[in-house]
Amino acid sequence: MTTDTTVTPERVDRNRRRKRAAYLKFGLAGVALLGIGAAATSAAWTDDAWFSADASAATVELEASLDGTTWFEADAVAGNPAVDIPLANLNEAANVTKTIYVRNTGSVPLTITGPTIVTSGDLFSGSGAGTLANPSVILGTLGSTTLAPDAGTSVSFQVTTPVDWSETFQGKTGLITIQFGATS
Repeated sequence: MTTDTTVTPERVDRNRRRKRAAYLKFGLAGVALLGIGAAATSAAWTDDAWFSADASAATVELEASLDGTTWFEADAVAGNPAVDIPLANLNEAANVTKTIYVRNTGSVPLTITGPTIVTSGDLFSGSGAGTLANPSVILGTLGSTTLAPDAGTSVSFQVTTPVDWSETFQGKTGLITIQFGATS
């Protein structure tokens, strides 16, 4: 069998049609793939929602006053209370009542605890003649008081000395420390 390798116009035309058909098939396949890819990506439209918030911490500040108008940040510094209550020249049968004030200047409600009282020094220790040798300190309570921001309250305390207070206490000194706690 012999193969005819003669180039005729019909053969050239047939080869061109075959090549065009192949190009057309590949072209259509490519377009089909692009169409599928476009359909897949066009179905995945997206959108976002964003949120932000400014954040800040609360402030907790309890201030103290002796008159209800002049206020102090009453934190103890090196164990020394910031507000000094004048209480001098106690004599026998003394009965002194003082009112002290606290207020919340923080940004959140505060639950006040106490007050607690501690006495120290020679005036409150030792012994002498009489039924009660040392001055007594009676302090009111606040119970479970909650103060809103910018709200305040007061408590009274009373210092009494015995009627027959011993002369050994003359010139003695002592310290009464009153502490309030505050939690938010």
